[in-house]
Parts: sequence; C-alpha cells; structure tokens
Amino acid sequence: MMANLKRKLHTAREVFRKEGFSTVLRESMRKVGVVETYLAYRFDLRSPLPDLVEEFPLSVRQATEAEFDLFRTMSHPFPRQAEVRYKFGLDQCYLGVVEGEIAFVTWIYYPHERDRHPTRFCRLRKDEVAIANSITLPQFRGKGVYRRINRALLEKLRNEGYRYCYAYIEADNILSQRGIIKIGFKQVGRSWRIRLFHHYRKDPGAGIYIQGPRSRP
Repeated sequence: MMANLKRKLHTAREVFRKEGFSTVLRESMRKVGVVETYLAYRFDLRSPLPDLVEEFPLSVRQATEAEFDLFRTMSHPFPRQAEVRYKFGLDQCYLGVVEGEIAFVTWIYYPHERDRHPTRFCRLRKDEVAIANSITLPQFRGKGVYRRINRALLEKLRNEGYRYCYAYIEADNILSQRGIIKIGFKQVGRSWRIRLFHHYRKDPGAGIYIQGPRSRP
C-alpha cells in the first residue's frame, strides 16, 4: 500500500515538473466541468424553401414504436433515441432512409412540449419550433442528406402553421453550420451549457443551460 502511494506521489511530482501547475490545474478542471457553446440559427418559414438536387432516393418519415424498441439493442446513436422516447415521453423523431437503411436521425421540438425537452436551449413561443439532436450516420456524411431532410421538415412545419424554426449547433461543428446555412438558416444568437462531472453523467443532455441573447423579429 505504501509503495503504491509513493508511486502515485512520484508520478504527480513528475507531472507537475514537466507540465507546470497551470496545465495540471486546467486539465483537472476539465474533469470537473466544461462549458459548451451552441450557436442559434433561425429559419423564417415564410421564406422560399431552397431547391436541392436529389442525387439518390431518400425518404423521410417518423420513427415507429417498433423501431424505438429496436433502437435499444442497436449501437450509437440509436439507444439515445429510445431514451428520449421512453424517458421524456417524446415521439417526434424523424428518420432519413436510403434504400431501407437509416441515414439520418433528428427530432422536432414543439412549443407545447417544452417542459419535456431533454435539452433546454430553446425558449419557444407558440409560433416557434425547433429541429434538434440531428445526426447523420457516418457512411452517409458528405452526401447532402442533412440538407435534404431538413428541407423536407421545414416544409412540414410550414404546413403546420409555424412561423420560425430554430436549430442549435455546437460552435465547433463547422460542417453542420455550413449545411444549415445553405438551407437558409440565419445565425441569430447563442447559448451555453455547463456540464459538471460530465465524465460520470450518463445522460448526454444533462447540464445547466444558459440561454443567451437571441435575435427577435
């Protein structure tokens, strides 16, 4: 036991000597908590929807209850979709399907369900809605799937009578930002999430949300 303690103390001393106190402190703080920045984008549903080239067949549909059950047994990112369904009681999960294979997963957050949203970036008014937690499966990235599915969902939301659609994207996710700008979304603000002891939190949506300034019409 004493030998193990001495070994740990020696290792700690070597780390301090090589890295310096500030580096060690910074790395330690990262394990305690992180601050994540998200950019807010908005699409005015009265605006014309973009014309996109359909390079391959792709369908968009809502996930079924049978699929949510199946998601529990599948690999990332599908268990999270089942968790949102059964833990939070939401069901507005939409799938992009290419030749029978799921290529894309996303959720629509409606204002009347805001108290159940697993992520709390959006303060939605009655005429506002959000597209959230969008994931393109790795083998389908770079093929325009993200833009085509979001375009289809924007048309759906326009037909339902909503005026604005929001999306919140990580500040370092440049590819998704480029994709959503090409559809016609405009950056209007930002929000932050503080995650304490995030290495030990099983819920990826857990954290303290700070809703930053967001432009209003």
